[in-house]
Amino acid sequence: CDVAGLLKGDRILRINRKKLSEMTLQEINEMLKENDGTKLLFTIDRKSVEKKLTLILTDPIPYVDED
Repeated sequence: CDVAGLLKGDRILRINRKKLSEMTLQEINEMLKENDGTKLLFTIDRKSVEKKLTLILTDPIPYVDED
């Protein structure tokens, strides 16, 4: 996440201006599985300050199996 600009303690408020509280987990999951190069606008709360981050999805998404 820190590579994408998100830090520990950040709270995601919106993706593409849509409130997370109004989205289902399935909708969020589908947005994150968009095509390579898709831009997503995240609005986050970082220490009580709203910040906007534009993330560009890349494939493959890094994954580490901890087992």
